[in-house]
Formats: sequence, C-alpha cells, structure tokens
Amino acid sequence: MKWWWAILPPCGPACGRWAWRCPLSYPAALHPFLGRRLWESTINAVAADASQWPVFVKPIHAAKKFTGVLVRSSRDLVGCGDQYEDTPVWCAEPVQFVAEWRCFVRYGRILDARPYKGDWRAHFDPAVVEQALAAYAPEAPAAFALDVGRTAAGATLVVEVNDGHSLGAYGLMPLAYAKFLSARWAEMTGSEDYCDF
Repeated sequence: MKWWWAILPPCGPACGRWAWRCPLSYPAALHPFLGRRLWESTINAVAADASQWPVFVKPIHAAKKFTGVLVRSSRDLVGCGDQYEDTPVWCAEPVQFVAEWRCFVRYGRILDARPYKGDWRAHFDPAVVEQALAAYAPEAPAAFALDVGRTAAGATLVVEVNDGHSLGAYGLMPLAYAKFLSARWAEMTGSEDYCDF
C-alpha cells in the first residue's frame, strides 16, 4: 500500500520535488526581496560555530520539526536538535521587523493580507509585494502564503513563503480560506478544484 505522500505530484510547476519535501520557504525567485543573506547549513554546524551567532535558523525539509528561531546563545538551540539526524537548516542574517503580514495568494492573485505580528500602525509597500509576487508567479503553487515585513528602516522585505495546504486562516474570511485550501489540495492531488469559482 502506498502512503498518500508517495503519490502526490510535485509541489508546483517548476519545483520537481514532492509537495511534502519541498523547501518552499525561500524560493530562488524571491531572494532579491529578502534583504538579507541566506544560506544552507545543518543544525549541528550552527551549534558548533558560535561565530555565526546571531543567526536565524529553520528546517529546510521538515518544516514542522521545530519553529524557526534566532540563535543568540546555546540556550536558543534547545529543541532544535535530534540525536538521529543533523537537520538541514536555512540560515539567515537577523532582520528587525516592526510588523509582519501574511498575504494569501490563490492562482496568482492576493486574496487578502492579514497582520500577524508587530506594530499595527506600520504598513508594507504594496508595490514591493506585487513585484515579489510577479517574480515568483511562474513557479508558484496554486495557493501559498507570502509573508512580508516592514523593517525599522521602512523597507518591505519577504519574510518567507508557506505552502497553502495547511496553514491557519489568520482572520481570512471563511469562504476565501476554503477556496484557498481547495486550490492547493486540488493541485497536490491532481484533482479538480471544485471551489474554483
């Protein structure tokens, strides 16, 4: 018997990796919008070299293995390790965001942008978000979240991308949220999107 993830198609038109293994967080097309240096490493390499600190780390493949964390000391690494695997991680230079939003994107169109962290008075630059979306569109999955933030200096940067198959609504209206989830699941299973209306 095959498990459900073994029969899923690739995560998006240009990816080629199975949806459950896709490192969607930082697609190459969005690197110019990150505003910070990004590199791949392993959690053990980060733990062994304090000269890299402070550094933000999050798992590349096993997205839910641990929540992304800013490593400033060895205390911050508690819960990130695994005695059986040297977990591959994304590393990024720290950025001070004053506010962050989740942009829900379905079939290349932003449904809504919901604030989830920071100062409600600060706002992102919509032109930057539209440029980032246009750059990512050719390889993007049917539904995803484009998280963006505003820095203390006023720049709008991409925080990360999250796959649309299983993320919270963050206040998105119920019908829009259902259609968002349906688009991604239909793409992943190769079935018709009955909510495409």
